[in-house]
Amino acid sequence: MGSIDGLTAEQKANLSSMGYAHTYMDMDGLNLTLLMAWPSDAEMRLDSQNALTEATELLRLLGIDGHAMLAKHVEPTPPKPPIVISRPPQTLVALSYLSTTRRFLAALPDSTDASLDILRSDIQSHLATTMTSANNDFSESEAIPSINEALVLVVKQGSRTAFAARSIRRHGRLSTILSNPKSPINEDNKPSLRDRLKAKLDALAPGFLPANKTTGAGRQVRHTGMFHSQEGGARAANKETVKKVAASNFLRLRGQALQGHMYLHESVCNANITPYNPLKAGHFLIAFHPHCGGMVIGEVITMYEKSTMHDWVSHIDNAGKPSYLYIMTYTGLTAKQFWLALLHDMLHVEVPDHFANPPNPHRLLPCIVYQQHLTQYLS
Repeated sequence: MGSIDGLTAEQKANLSSMGYAHTYMDMDGLNLTLLMAWPSDAEMRLDSQNALTEATELLRLLGIDGHAMLAKHVEPTPPKPPIVISRPPQTLVALSYLSTTRRFLAALPDSTDASLDILRSDIQSHLATTMTSANNDFSESEAIPSINEALVLVVKQGSRTAFAARSIRRHGRLSTILSNPKSPINEDNKPSLRDRLKAKLDALAPGFLPANKTTGAGRQVRHTGMFHSQEGGARAANKETVKKVAASNFLRLRGQALQGHMYLHESVCNANITPYNPLKAGHFLIAFHPHCGGMVIGEVITMYEKSTMHDWVSHIDNAGKPSYLYIMTYTGLTAKQFWLALLHDMLHVEVPDHFANPPNPHRLLPCIVYQQHLTQYLS
């Protein structure tokens, strides 16, 4: 590929990215001079005879006579060329009718800017009266940045395994979402982690049974003659308790964040990635926008798993399996924004920038970082 200084930012990233090294193939063994040489008639005839002999031997092993099959072969008839009907001669009556139609269309008044503004204002006023506004409107506080080659290079180099592991621990924390002032999750009256762990441990603490009680599993007779229930090691029990507390906290926060979006589906708060419901490219999911704040709906473009080579995967059946998810965000998830974005093409209404339609190409390579088109976010 030449000197590294003469490459673009995308080529530099491809050259130094570990995750895409297996997508290239070695072509040193190809003879380009031989490929450009056109075979002669004698060589074509010899190759055809060799191919016929080889195919005949293979068919003979299957019990099929190749020569008899060729003798019965009937070449298909080529399709007939389409019949082009010539245009009938024009008469004076037909020409005069066309001229009259053109004059009628030319006499119609043209649409002016004032009439279009009136029609646009009528549609917008009708939408304002029929659609109820939500509290967490999706709004961008910053303008869309221009393409930055240095930023593109940084994003591409982020596919390396060591950087991916660090970025998961950094961007995957719940504190990143909770620290955003536009987060839909309210944490004012949230109990502390210490209080929740203490309550959970108190509920799971083993108790002493009276001496006359012999029911229960895994009991151990002490010197005092008391029966003590023992379910496992203290470290394993504490780890399991922390997992259950974190899982219940996640379900509580997810239900609180998606409570106002039940118009999409009545079970939107219980959606999950399972082997029966895997996540694939082209599926839509709901995520929290890390830059602008607010819930957005987006399409999954591609996924990479947590492996040594950071390989691409076609689907995932566990939320902890992928290391990166590239999501193309479409629009905000409030009721007004969602339905207005769907009706944008039909009504031709001027809407704000964050109601823009999804772009036609999926700009994944190069990874151009637009705030509302391509967002690197871990769900």
